[in-house]
Amino acid sequence: MSPDPSTDPSAHPSAGPSHPDPPEGPDRSGGHDPSEASVPVPPVAILRDASAAASLLHPMRRRILEHLATRPDSASGVARHLRIPRQKVNYHLRELEKRKLVRLVEETRKGNCTERILTPAAAAFTISPRVFGRLAADKNVDERDEPTARWAGSLSRGLRELHPGAGQDRVVFVDETVRLPNEAARQEFLRGVHELARHLQRKYSASEGVEYRLLAGLHPLPDFTTHLG
Repeated sequence: MSPDPSTDPSAHPSAGPSHPDPPEGPDRSGGHDPSEASVPVPPVAILRDASAAASLLHPMRRRILEHLATRPDSASGVARHLRIPRQKVNYHLRELEKRKLVRLVEETRKGNCTERILTPAAAAFTISPRVFGRLAADKNVDERDEPTARWAGSLSRGLRELHPGAGQDRVVFVDETVRLPNEAARQEFLRGVHELARHLQRKYSASEGVEYRLLAGLHPLPDFTTHLG
């Protein structure tokens, strides 16, 4: 059986630390790169690569990311906090950097030691349905049998595919409640919504500009009194 590269340093000669561990936490008084620290952290990173998604789902790397989300830290700081060997942390941090799931904040020096301070590449992560190919939920639903699931899956994918800062601040939802006495009223209401949407489309559509998607849906609210027995 071949050794686990995350625990066997001989499998990766460069896996060991290039500098000795400092006796205490990183000294952040020097070596700070203002250009690195000033880079804004996006609220959400969308993973469209299967390797990056697999790296994120790795239990140890997820623990490391969760710690780094509380505060930027070095490999030795992560090792102390999680109580695991620094050599193992180094290996997983390199894999996270390779997949661009963490970024360098600064490098600090204390004597002849150098510590790299890392932080997650985003405040949160989500996996794009593209990773699943034909197995993606919104591509594997028969619209005739499951219109609600198809509609919800399509909306979810559309919103998650928006790049942070590329239109998310212009996503608007209208959430209202209406009580309709019967099916005839429901049909009349839907016709009114459709006519209004078409009217606004004809009035404001232009040949140039930002393209938006308008979705209008109507569904019955659950009667919670029937589920509380």
